[in-house]
Amino acid sequence: PAAPAAPAAPAPALSARQVECGGLRDPRCAIQLFGGETAALARLRLYLWDEDRLREYKQTRNGMAGQGFSSKLSPWLAVGALSPRQVAAEVARYERERVANESTYWLLFELLWRDYFRFACIGWGSDVFRLAGPKRALDPGRGWSRDPAVWGPWTRAQTGYPLVDACMRELTQSGFMSNRGRQNVASFLARDLEADWRVGAEWFESLLADHDPCSNYGNWTYVAGVGADPREDRYFSIPKQARNYDGHGTFMRLWLPEGAGF
Repeated sequence: PAAPAAPAAPAPALSARQVECGGLRDPRCAIQLFGGETAALARLRLYLWDEDRLREYKQTRNGMAGQGFSSKLSPWLAVGALSPRQVAAEVARYERERVANESTYWLLFELLWRDYFRFACIGWGSDVFRLAGPKRALDPGRGWSRDPAVWGPWTRAQTGYPLVDACMRELTQSGFMSNRGRQNVASFLARDLEADWRVGAEWFESLLADHDPCSNYGNWTYVAGVGADPREDRYFSIPKQARNYDGHGTFMRLWLPEGAGF
């Protein structure tokens, strides 16, 4: 007779300490990731109910260090272990039982933004992967370089800009980067280095644990000025962003300990 099946391994428990101190590749990782629906629901419960962080999401969502500043549900959403309808239903319950405010609305808005890129990509088709993007027009004053000498230091976290290098090191070591970090490094590559934005999108695709083609390429076209942004001159000043979102240098010191004077 066939050997009895081995008992299923117990589902990992996502305690706050594990999330804060763990990581797939590096102990500094913002979140410890386990696959599957059980882990996804544990993270949802931790963020909404156990730590009650949803009530302040709008105020904290641009944070960069630690596990609690944002929901960090995107890896499970990206692979289908968690559905946006599940999240929306749980937010609705939270609004009934605890509080309904700008923060609860804003988390739902982010889910809608995710859906927007899916519908937009249906309309854009392959244009979302082309240099000129959905706009089908390029700024002739920018280089759009594919020279590795231009974009190579960006991938290696060696640009000399501490905020950019800290974000890129976090991505390489952990497979994660905050939303604020993604906007900054994307703007730096496309606007300051004048590189082909698709190099960045492809780099993200190769490393992000939460990669989703519509959100990734859609957001890159947005930041590069060839997508659905009505502000064609959108630009992120890296020194200003560092002052605004990591004013004490906590995140930069975490990932660039050699720059302890930040």
